[in-house]
Amino acid sequence: MRKKIIFLSISIIVVFSYFNANGQVKYPYPFNPEQGIVNASEQPFRQDICLNGKWQFMPVFSDGTDDLKLPDHFDWSPVPIRIPSPWNVNAFAKYKDDDFVTFPSYPQSWNSALIGWMKKEFTVPSGWKGKRIFLHFEAVAGKAVYYLNGKKVGDNFD
Repeated sequence: MRKKIIFLSISIIVVFSYFNANGQVKYPYPFNPEQGIVNASEQPFRQDICLNGKWQFMPVFSDGTDDLKLPDHFDWSPVPIRIPSPWNVNAFAKYKDDDFVTFPSYPQSWNSALIGWMKKEFTVPSGWKGKRIFLHFEAVAGKAVYYLNGKKVGDNFD
């Protein structure tokens, strides 16, 4: 009887271990859907380009405001940041009760970066020539400075 209980206990542990391991697999669905803010009924009159997705990222390990000036040289990380997500998602996730298994995982060193540079290349459709174009970001936290083709086009603090 004792052998059956031990065997059953080990079997249960193995089964639960298997399911727990599956909880750590890569998230198979799109992390950041490529849909914009213009709904279908407005699309004949307004158009948008969704900038969600992979961006180049360069963490800055300093808290000086001089780091908000456009650098002469960028040392981009080989790991892209997935927008929308903060680069320190791993740091704050461990303090929450939520399940962050499916969130992106970034290098641990990024957790201590207070400033970061991000870059996304995109092409404006030729049909937009002569039209007003707005650059809209939904959830930028803190100070942000925006550059387009190397020229400062705006900034804000949220």
